[in-house]
Amino acid sequence: MHQSDIPHFLQLSTNELMEKFGSGHHKPGSGSAAALLGLIACQLMKTVILATRRNRAYAANFSQLEFVDSILSQHDPFFREAVQQDSVQFDRFHQARLERNACTDKPEKRRLADKAREELMPATQIPLDIANHAADAAEKGMIVYDLGASHVRGDSGVAVSAALSSCSGALFVVYLNLLQFRGGHWAVMTRAAADSIKERYQVLQSEQFRRVSRIQTEGIDNYQTELQLGIGITDEDETT
Repeated sequence: MHQSDIPHFLQLSTNELMEKFGSGHHKPGSGSAAALLGLIACQLMKTVILATRRNRAYAANFSQLEFVDSILSQHDPFFREAVQQDSVQFDRFHQARLERNACTDKPEKRRLADKAREELMPATQIPLDIANHAADAAEKGMIVYDLGASHVRGDSGVAVSAALSSCSGALFVVYLNLLQFRGGHWAVMTRAAADSIKERYQVLQSEQFRRVSRIQTEGIDNYQTELQLGIGITDEDETT
């Protein structure tokens, strides 16, 4: 399939896009899905920032949130493009692999195998870039969670989770693709870059869990305070 035969995924309706992901074909694939999660994360963070800026009680946080918003404005177009480009490039690798598998001439088969690996290199670089952008988005999402309005912490929490899922999902793709390479400078450098992002991801995941535990404790503390004050859910409350 040529690039012109691949639809512009973000111009499809939501139902059409979801059906494409569940169609059993290689496009859009896992890299595109990871990029889409990154895009969702950025948009949710923007919502939190806008909602916070409408509340003067958080005025002291506005400048930091505006700075974060300017960074998200750089990640957003990257993720939008990556949704498309990952599928385009992986399709190039897929077609090259099909040609290799169909070939019966040994010298030509080796040439086609080399061609397929050459196409796999950019098909690996794109998810590596997705993972890197997603890690940065998750880091900025922690700031949005901490400084944003408390009533939209659900949005910022989902944003951080989506960014981390984008990062880890893209890393899955990178490590899987690297299995096709026996060695070489490019493979070694790419694996080192992926390992560095993975370490950053693990730190961010711990930070996310710390925030989840903190809000869990808030719920327990509030419930205990209600019990001490004799405030609780009455039968009337349960039925309304």
